Amino acid sequence: MGAVRYVICGLVLLLSVQGYNIQGPEQPIALNPTPVSPEINASSPTDSTVNDYSSHPGKLFSWFTGAPKTENKKYTSSLSVQMVSFANIRNGAPVEQQQPFIEIQKTNETFASSGEYSLLHFVSGQNNTPKNAKVTNMVLTFYPTITGEVYGDQCPSGALQVSLMGPDGQTTVGTPAQVKYAKPATTFDMTPMVIAAGPSFNVNDFKVKLEANTNCYVAISIDGDKRPHVEAQIEFWKSETIPDVFAPFIMPVVIVGIVALSILVYRKRTAQTDYTYFYDNAESEQIAYT
Repeated sequence: MGAVRYVICGLVLLLSVQGYNIQGPEQPIALNPTPVSPEINASSPTDSTVNDYSSHPGKLFSWFTGAPKTENKKYTSSLSVQMVSFANIRNGAPVEQQQPFIEIQKTNETFASSGEYSLLHFVSGQNNTPKNAKVTNMVLTFYPTITGEVYGDQCPSGALQVSLMGPDGQTTVGTPAQVKYAKPATTFDMTPMVIAAGPSFNVNDFKVKLEANTNCYVAISIDGDKRPHVEAQIEFWKSETIPDVFAPFIMPVVIVGIVALSILVYRKRTAQTDYTYFYDNAESEQIAYT
C-alpha cells in the first residue's frame, strides 16, 4: 500500500501543476481572425515573436503540461488601389457633360473663381485587410496627356494641388500639397497625408482631389493601365497559436517517472535493516561446568 500511496501523491501533484496554468494568461492582443488574402501579398514576419507567458514559473509549468504558446507577428504587405470613378467639378457641381478624361483648369477668371478640380474615387476591392493594419507608405501615380501649352497657357507653377478627402468628398483631411506634373507619368507621395488622417483612414476606399493652380490646365488619362492608381505598403499584427510538438510525450513520461520514483523510494525504505540493540542491565552470572 505504501507504493500506491506514493503514486497517488505524485499524480495529485502533477494534476495540481497542470491546473495551475492550463488556461494561460489572457491574449495580449485581440486581432482580426480573418485570414489574409493571397492578393495582399503578405511577406514573412519581421518582428520577433512574443510568447504567451507572464512569468518564469508559468513557462516551466506550461512546458510540463505541453500547453501551446501564442506568438504575435508583424507582417508587411503591399496593396494596389485603383481609381474606379471620377467627377470633373466646376462651380461646385459635377460637369454635366463629363470628358472621357480627368480635366482640371483655371485658365481664366471664370475658372479662377469657381475652383475647377476633379474628384477621384479609389477602391481596392479587398474586404479582408486586417482591422489593425497601418499604412506606412502610399504613392499616387497618374498620367498627364494634355497640358496648358497646347492652348497657349504657360502654367507658371507647372503643378497641381493634391488633397486627401473624407468619405463625403467635401472635407479635406490633412494639409493639401503641390505636385509638379510631367509626361509620361507623375508620382506623388501621399504618406504624410495618410499619417495625418490617423486610424480613421480606410486604405480600401478613399477619395483624392486634384485641383488646378492659377493659369493652369491639365488632362489626365483614365485608359487601361494608365488609369490613376495608388500603391500602398501596410503593416499589421497577427496572433498565431503554435502547438507544442512534444506535448503528447511529456505527460506519459512524467507519469512513468513519478511511478518509478515512488516504487524506488518505497523499496528502499522497506529494505532497510533494523539494527536496534537491547541491553540487559542485570548482573552477569557465571556458570561453571564440571
